[in-house]
Amino acid sequence: MHIWKCPTEEHNPTDKNTCVYDCWLELKTGDVEEIEKGLSSIGHLISILCFPYGASYSWRNKYRTTVPETRKLTPTHEELKIVDHVLQTFPYTPDGVLLASAIDWYNRGTISSNVFTKFLCYYVALESVAVAIADGADLGKTAITKPTKAEKQAATITCINDKQRELFEADPVRFVTESYFQCVQSLTAKTRLAVKAVFGDAHPYLRPLFESFPDGDISLSKIRSALAHGGVSLLDKQHEHLVRKHLHEMERITKEFLLRVLFRLEASDKVPSWSGTFQMSFVTADPRTTLFSSTESIFPKPVDWRIRAEWCE
Repeated sequence: MHIWKCPTEEHNPTDKNTCVYDCWLELKTGDVEEIEKGLSSIGHLISILCFPYGASYSWRNKYRTTVPETRKLTPTHEELKIVDHVLQTFPYTPDGVLLASAIDWYNRGTISSNVFTKFLCYYVALESVAVAIADGADLGKTAITKPTKAEKQAATITCINDKQRELFEADPVRFVTESYFQCVQSLTAKTRLAVKAVFGDAHPYLRPLFESFPDGDISLSKIRSALAHGGVSLLDKQHEHLVRKHLHEMERITKEFLLRVLFRLEASDKVPSWSGTFQMSFVTADPRTTLFSSTESIFPKPVDWRIRAEWCE
């Protein structure tokens, strides 16, 4: 691996307080596994390089492997009435403050550029409101009756027995950990109770949230636990791939959950929606913003594909 400190006066004359480095790898085979391992090693190098000095840093691939959402939404006047309804019916109470905080967590996830931060923000947004509902907050359509002490104890014992059958022989340490955090001191149990009340007992969102995905990936709640307790790292490309793979689903479930609570909908009610129309533009002079399409139907007609002088800067 090679790392080179770029001369400030040549590459960034307007900012004397920032150091820019260029880093590259010599590949032996060029296969995908070697490239992924190499990218992880760059992240490891930068992390260790800056740690002893308390330095802040950011790094990225010279050419993007993912494309960020840089678009302008264009709702119609009629579609803006959704927001008008929200503002008129929003619960301006202590419970409403908690709901507003959850919406803020969701928005923080949307604007974050870090895939792990995005996932955690979405999950916190869902979990904070769900736990409040389970504890008796006046949010959403369905009020949850808190279980009696005997019912809670019976549910705890059932949960521990299930974990024992599932985990004890293969991984006793994990059995103890999950039994405590998911059965005894369980935010997950409260979250699941509220999610079932909002979406319905048999809703398809329950499996990816609390059980697993059809392809064998762990549930969204377990991904959240792994993120919160250091079980996954951005230094491992497989970990990043797992979180990025399920990020959209986490965002979609959280958004619908908050909207259902906000509009006090029954599980059978349809969530208010809009057309989702947007505008997007990008500069083709920068190869990191160049995209490709398998069809020309998405482009306006007529299109002049001839190279223009202003593109050649």
